[in-house]
Amino acid sequence: MAEDEKADKCEHKDLLICSYQVANANTCVELARDVDTGKVVDFDFNRIDGEVGEVDFYCGDCGEYFTWEQVLGF
Repeated sequence: MAEDEKADKCEHKDLLICSYQVANANTCVELARDVDTGKVVDFDFNRIDGEVGEVDFYCGDCGEYFTWEQVLGF
């Protein structure tokens, strides 16, 4: 079965969120600094509160990516 046929027949039961954007997160951030230069090299945070938008989905069964508008049609 070709990949296109597999995606067409897939019921997308193994649907995962692969990425999303958060607006108004308002969460505390800890900056990690280089010990020699003192410049920021990384950051860490525990939790994000806010409004989730621009959600992209991934189907673990067929390997296809979908937008929220496409998922609404499933």
